[in-house]
Amino acid sequence: MTSERYHRWAWILVTAALGCSSTAGVENGDLDLAGRGTLAGRVSIGPICPVEREDQPCPVPPAVYAGVDVLVLTELGNDPIARIDLDDAGRYRKDLPEGSYRVTLEHELGIPPGDSPTHVVTIRPGQTTDLDFEIDTGIR
Repeated sequence: MTSERYHRWAWILVTAALGCSSTAGVENGDLDLAGRGTLAGRVSIGPICPVEREDQPCPVPPAVYAGVDVLVLTELGNDPIARIDLDDAGRYRKDLPEGSYRVTLEHELGIPPGDSPTHVVTIRPGQTTDLDFEIDTGIR
């Protein structure tokens, strides 16, 4: 094969490879991460003050959220496959492979964990599953 022919074939292969790069799942400019979805939500913690009035809430300090993790476990397992930190407002977000998971909380807030609810969620490709939690501090 001549050098010119070799370069022509190489160019065709490179062009074909670039032209065939995956665009599956691209809708409205968003890329569907093949077989992945998102788990997202917010953890509310309160009350924080001994006397909290509805018209004067006590804001939760960001450091309080740092002591809380969202744990994602397989539907049948007990070992976490993901540990998600909260942001300064108690929100979390994590991309996960599609499937069913058990989701619960783990915290070091200095209060008994009580019955931390465990929820079963199903993650679907390209979709966001919302799950919020509430932690009652017991302060009254």
